[in-house]
Amino acid sequence: MLAFRVEVDGELAHIAGVADWSILAMHITASRGDATAPVESARQDSTRYSVGGLSQPDESDICQHFRWQERELVIGSTVCVEVVETDAPDPVIKRYRSDAQVQENPFTDAEMRALRFQDYIALKKEFEGAATGANENGITIAERHLIFSEKGKSERRPLVIRIFAPRLVDPALVSFQVAPGTAVCTVEFDGISGETLGDTYGADSLQALQLAADIEPVLKRLSQRYDFYFPTGEGYFAE
Repeated sequence: MLAFRVEVDGELAHIAGVADWSILAMHITASRGDATAPVESARQDSTRYSVGGLSQPDESDICQHFRWQERELVIGSTVCVEVVETDAPDPVIKRYRSDAQVQENPFTDAEMRALRFQDYIALKKEFEGAATGANENGITIAERHLIFSEKGKSERRPLVIRIFAPRLVDPALVSFQVAPGTAVCTVEFDGISGETLGDTYGADSLQALQLAADIEPVLKRLSQRYDFYFPTGEGYFAE
């Protein structure tokens, strides 16, 4: 049968094909984030690769949509497609009816779990955030308060570095394989626009926290553009 052999960033993603295809299509889609969205992931721009299609009508004259696992792309990603003939394509992750009479769920169980988790994060932020210090990154467990100024300028502004509690990685929410127990810890630099350690992954929650807490290399790099001070006014990197 005809199929698409797809490599993403030099790695075989899948050989996509089904025997009863009528349409087989591949898409690369860039979506701009919504700055007002309550969940961090929805505020970020996203570029994704996907492949799927539509089957021929079966004996009941019903067609089905089908698709394979999407992949997240980043700047510099490459997607290579070869049209091939094969008797052993990779299985689809989802098939569902394409008709108005029966509305089948287009999402896999893992995708539904990820959607419910995003709803949970949004609700948690709405109802608990103000009381517990929680946001979409979780609960703040440590903070460092500093003051900073741009090199050559006298204006000083506050900087809050926050470390959020480690949390187990949900495989449905990431585009790479994770071992059981893998954890992620988020660090936020509140005050310097665009600067953050983001998500730090570890083999377990302790390693994720240890790696996230190592903020000195980031501050050293930023000290090329900024001067940092303790709240008392003492230089952070004073010799």
